[in-house]
Amino acid sequence: MAKISFGKGETLCLTYTAKNANSPTHYITVNPLRDTYFLYEVTGGKPVKTKHKASSPTELYKYMEE
Repeated sequence: MAKISFGKGETLCLTYTAKNANSPTHYITVNPLRDTYFLYEVTGGKPVKTKHKASSPTELYKYMEE
């Protein structure tokens, strides 16, 4: 499995796989201070950072179900 890279200093917090998917469809990362979480969507097999960010990872769940 290839290493996935995210934004500078960001750490992978959560991997999400949709019900009908065979591989991850979203990732949530966190900054070094752990005060901002970022949502990535897998497009073309690679994670792409979305405009969505939040102070808690649970706030990003609603965007994963869209």
